[in-house]
This record gives sequence, C-alpha cells and structure tokens, in this order.
Amino acid sequence: MSSTKGEKKDKIAEIPMEVNKNSDVTEEDPEITARIKLFSETLSGSHAAISRELGMSSGYFLQVVKGKRVSARMLKALVVIKKLNPTWLFTGVGNMRLLSAEEEQDKDEKIAFLERLVEDLKNRVETQEKMIQLLQTENNRLYKRYSDS
Repeated sequence: MSSTKGEKKDKIAEIPMEVNKNSDVTEEDPEITARIKLFSETLSGSHAAISRELGMSSGYFLQVVKGKRVSARMLKALVVIKKLNPTWLFTGVGNMRLLSAEEEQDKDEKIAFLERLVEDLKNRVETQEKMIQLLQTENNRLYKRYSDS
C-alpha cells in the first residue's frame, strides 16, 4: 500500500491534539528520550522511509531519535501509525508496541500454555526427586547388606 507524502501529512493532521502541537515533551525526562531511541531502533526501514511514513522530514525524525525535539504531535504519530505503546513510553512498563486484540489473545494463550508446561515440569521434577530418594535408600540398604558380608 503506497501513499504519498501529502497523504501521510494529512494522516498526522487528522490526529486530534489537546496540547500545543510544537511543545517539547522530553525536555525534563531523558528516560522518554531513551525509550524513543530504543523504539526507533526496532522499526524496520531507513530513517528516511520511517519519516516519510510518519509525514515528516528525515531531519526532524533524526532530531526526534536523538531526543533533541519531540513534540506531542510526533509522539501521537508514533502511537497511531507505528503502534508505540504510550504506557511503555512514559513508564517503561508493558510491551513496547501496542498489541491488537488478536495478538493479545494469542499472547494470553501462549502464557496459559507456558504456565501448564511449567506446572508439568514441576510435577516431573518432584517425581524424579522422589525416585532419587528411593534409589538412594535402596543403594544405602544394598551397600550396608554387602559391606556387612
């Protein structure tokens, strides 16, 4: 799906903003800057391609990645277009990317499977520990029997 630069800018322009669109949101929080940089490193494509998709110049995107100039509008574009998780961005908690309902369900199913697997492994370990105790007891009994002979 190809779109023009004008369409991308329109996409960002459609994002409603309650704050000044040029306000710098990372000025007092270097952790946000670090997370933006980390997120940008996970994006596939060149900075030029990503900046085009977000509807901005590559120079501005480079400033964002370096944490020099991050506007609320830019953050909202990352959330809406690139699925950046705002909770992770501001707190460092949760997934870096927003998950779709299908991905959430898949994740929940995988977690449930892994929990069952861990429980099964705990039971196996417990059974093997009991077997080891029985074998040690039998070994000690046999050792005593043959050493007394």
